[in-house]
Amino acid sequence: MESNFKPSYKLRSPIIGFLVFLTSIIFGLGAFSQNLQDPFQRVNYFIQNQSDSAQILAEAILATKGIPDSTQAKANYYLGLIHYYQGRNYVSADYYKRAIESEYAVKNSHFIGKCYNNLGIVLDITEQYDLAIENYLKSMEIDQNLGDRTGVAQSKINIGLLYLNMLQPDQAEKFLSGAKAYFESVADTAGLALAYHNLAKLDELRGDLEAAYKKLLTASDMYLLGGNEYEYINILNHLTTLLLDRQQFEKAAEYNSKARRLAQIKGYDFLSSQARLVYAGLLIDLKNFDEAKRIINTTETFNQRNETNKQMLKILLAKSISKPKEFKEILMDYIRFQDSLIVQNNNRMVSELHVKYQTDKNIEQIRMQDKVIIKQQNVLLISIAIGIILLILLVTSLMYHRRLQKSYRILYRNARENSQNIAYVAENVRTTNSEVTVTDNAKERAQIEPVWESLLSTMEKDKLYLKPKLNIEDVAAACQSNKTYIYKAIKIFTHESFNYFINRYRIGKAKELINKQPGYDLKSISELAGFNSTTSFFRVFREHTGLTPARYSALAKEEIHSKSS
Repeated sequence: MESNFKPSYKLRSPIIGFLVFLTSIIFGLGAFSQNLQDPFQRVNYFIQNQSDSAQILAEAILATKGIPDSTQAKANYYLGLIHYYQGRNYVSADYYKRAIESEYAVKNSHFIGKCYNNLGIVLDITEQYDLAIENYLKSMEIDQNLGDRTGVAQSKINIGLLYLNMLQPDQAEKFLSGAKAYFESVADTAGLALAYHNLAKLDELRGDLEAAYKKLLTASDMYLLGGNEYEYINILNHLTTLLLDRQQFEKAAEYNSKARRLAQIKGYDFLSSQARLVYAGLLIDLKNFDEAKRIINTTETFNQRNETNKQMLKILLAKSISKPKEFKEILMDYIRFQDSLIVQNNNRMVSELHVKYQTDKNIEQIRMQDKVIIKQQNVLLISIAIGIILLILLVTSLMYHRRLQKSYRILYRNARENSQNIAYVAENVRTTNSEVTVTDNAKERAQIEPVWESLLSTMEKDKLYLKPKLNIEDVAAACQSNKTYIYKAIKIFTHESFNYFINRYRIGKAKELINKQPGYDLKSISELAGFNSTTSFFRVFREHTGLTPARYSALAKEEIHSKSS
């Protein structure tokens, strides 16, 4: 039996093996075609490579009538992820919240845990730290209940990054080190890369740039190995800024060039914007101011942090090219931008406080108690809410006042440094024609130049500007010319009006008087400087300096007091 059985087995085994192989191919092709028919497989494929295509697909799924709750929840989740990659974090947060509110999320712990974690990330980016940590802790609790140690470690990474943003390095290290230890134990390259990335930020916060640089290189290698191009580009941007701090411009330019190219190829608008702003900073360091200005002005921003970086680069550029007037305008734009952020944050905080004290849990607890306790608790809650709101408004007002005072001092120093006395104003007027764009006819300029020189000489010698009701006819008579030539000379050589030209001298005189005697009566100063009225004096002074005369006088007095003490 054995001799007859064995040959028969040997003859059939190749046939059986072939049939098994063929069957596996058929089933494999069937599974592959089924995956292609799953719409979220295509969305997931396009998310990191072609985010615009992924958005179109996900929105089409969400718009489909009659889709089950689970499909709707997943579509909202993917749209939250897509908008995160595109840098639209407030929109991303809204989609994650919708996904969390679905019946599918309530029944699926793993899904709602991911939603809470990702919502925490975008809330962290938009600096809503209290809400961010609340969502991280919810995610970590779910992962602990599921026994998902990887999910717990991921939440630790996010909480560590949040503490980094809040400038609490010791708390950040506690969570980041714990996550790193776990990812090392399970050889999770992707998680380990993220841990190294954030630990590099921790080293940078503590001033250890060499350690930060080594960790960033390690993280970049791991991201490349894992195929995570989005975070790899993020690392390149980080490496660039770190090398700029170390003044290693050539290496910084190499990393930045690679980041800009990859971000553009992959369609990562937010990272592309970030890389372009970093490039502008590099150009400023290399003193290529024209190209830096072009890059800054043509770069679109996607969140408050990006816009703040853009505004700061504008200020740095204006300061580097030494244009006081442009610097003042850009500084005022930045102050207005920061003030608008304060208003937005105040509105958001008040809204969150209202939601916090109106939760279902609080309402249910209140219903279980008698009417007396209900009344007492309501009074207490309202008092606490009002107290917190008032405290927030007070702190915000103090911060705003400090920022405003700092801005005033900057404007005062600029005005004082650039206009120490009336002689400076005269010299500034003489050199104005070198700063304006030359578009006038050269022959006409040559003809009118003697009138211009006569005008400057007369203004400086006779101090005509001190005459309150000075008009162009008076000036023309003093210069032995006519008003047409006087007007033309001012227009050609300064591109200013007659009144603006005269007021420059008057403001210079007013500042000279205030600097000598800060406590002197402002009405008297306006008269001594040649102004008809204090109203016009106040208006013109603010137009030329950005400060009111009273504010300028107070700052001058403060400076004298600080020097004497």
